[in-house]
Amino acid sequence: MNKKGTIYLLIGLCTFLFQGLSLFSQTPDTPVKQKKIEFINADYSEYDESLGINAMRIIGRVVMRHENVYMFADSAYRYMDRNAFDAFGRIHIEQGDSVDLYGDSLSYDGEKGMAVLMGRVRMIDPQVTLETTYITYDIRNKIASYPDKANTKSRDNNTLKSGKGTYYADRKEFVFHENVTIENPKYTVYSDTLHYKTDSEISYFYGPTKIVSEQNVITCEYGWYDTKKDIAYFSKNAEMDAGSQNIKADSIYYERNTGYGLAKKNVKLTDTVEKTIVMGNFAESNEKRDEFLVTDSVTLVLISDSDSLFLTADTLFAYAHPDCDRILKAWHNVRFFRPDMQGACDSLVYIRGDSLIQMFYAPVLWNEENQITGKYVQFSLANGKIHSFDIVGASMIISQEDSLHFNQISGLNMQGWFENNELKKVDVYENGLTVYYPKEDEGDYIGMNRAESKNISIYLEDKKVDRIVFKVDPKGELVPLEDVVPEQSKLPGFAWLDGIRPKQIADIYGKIIRGPQKKMPLDAEPKPAKKIKKK
Repeated sequence: MNKKGTIYLLIGLCTFLFQGLSLFSQTPDTPVKQKKIEFINADYSEYDESLGINAMRIIGRVVMRHENVYMFADSAYRYMDRNAFDAFGRIHIEQGDSVDLYGDSLSYDGEKGMAVLMGRVRMIDPQVTLETTYITYDIRNKIASYPDKANTKSRDNNTLKSGKGTYYADRKEFVFHENVTIENPKYTVYSDTLHYKTDSEISYFYGPTKIVSEQNVITCEYGWYDTKKDIAYFSKNAEMDAGSQNIKADSIYYERNTGYGLAKKNVKLTDTVEKTIVMGNFAESNEKRDEFLVTDSVTLVLISDSDSLFLTADTLFAYAHPDCDRILKAWHNVRFFRPDMQGACDSLVYIRGDSLIQMFYAPVLWNEENQITGKYVQFSLANGKIHSFDIVGASMIISQEDSLHFNQISGLNMQGWFENNELKKVDVYENGLTVYYPKEDEGDYIGMNRAESKNISIYLEDKKVDRIVFKVDPKGELVPLEDVVPEQSKLPGFAWLDGIRPKQIADIYGKIIRGPQKKMPLDAEPKPAKKIKKK
């Protein structure tokens, strides 16, 4: 080394020792924000002329401090003409309890407070460890960024991967971008942009996101997931698919441990096994109890290969039943439509195992030209078609011949049977009454036939009365039309309700007003399938 180089080396050593002594003279209780980098320790130093006259190499247990951030390395190049250095080997940046960074090499700019780490880079906070090959760290704002792939492991066994990301140490928050995944033993998350709070262990999704587990697949464009509690919220095209069951809504709240779900606005539940679709604006479900409730603008579709049934109600509740397979209950303002039958009532129960529909409180069922009413009506389906019905209390069937004439059957209770959706036989039990209008072959009315009997059987062909069998104490008369008294043409309780009949799907929406009605209690259990006891 020449004489000039020796002089510069001595000056550098003196400067290094002076800065070290000034550091140890400060009390730890009085932190001072330093503008210049402090070189606290090294085993030895040397001048490297190849780097320029203002560069010094310091080697062995190198310790530096800048603005209360400590940096450690095996060796470093200190630049005498600027507030910067390059360090190599076992790099460690320590900033209190905020964050620790490790790497193979470090370039530090003291004027900007920016550190660039390369090699086997690790960043550790109390909850997570991030591994990558290149990272920049802003010590003043406590922000770390990486432009390439990184793996992050959290304390709760989550592995996070992303194309690039940023960590905000003060907020304990990671922001991941591009091909983000979270791998957990229970699920895997795929997202475009994800924010992860390391203190609360909550992930926030921004952009298209998919969560895959053994139970279901969830997709959304915004939401959050609390990995501690296994609770999540999804919105913007939110969808939960569980194989045969699918839920779509504006927003979905889900508790994975309990199986509880809550969906709001534009809710659509589809079950391909039960062949049902349910829509509304508010829905609750429980996977473990296999039940769900939907309210606010409810529509139910019972899908059939022939004709699907569309139903509306204020509230819909479905659950598994040990004796009846699955039960679906609809409350208040119930209306339904299918081309071959329509109905309205306050409350309705569908028993899937028996293909049985029960109607409560002011029920009315329409089939073809027949209007069926009573205090309680139930009908069964076979192969997707109406098979039979039972009416209990104030039973009545009405069909219209023309604007003035109505065929009528009434009694206490009734049973009816269908073939290919066409009514073929009706049995009336107790207080049987009939009014019907027989016709000549040419189609002219013969008159009005009014008859009564305790029990009656009516047989129909081509949707017309073929014959009537009066079984107990029959009475009756055929009255010419010109002699019919208006009071005789209507049986007690007659009410033609064609004005509220849904004639197309759109007609099931909107309230049906029929005067004061009783309502089925929300906790009422459905009645078992019943058959009227013949007397």
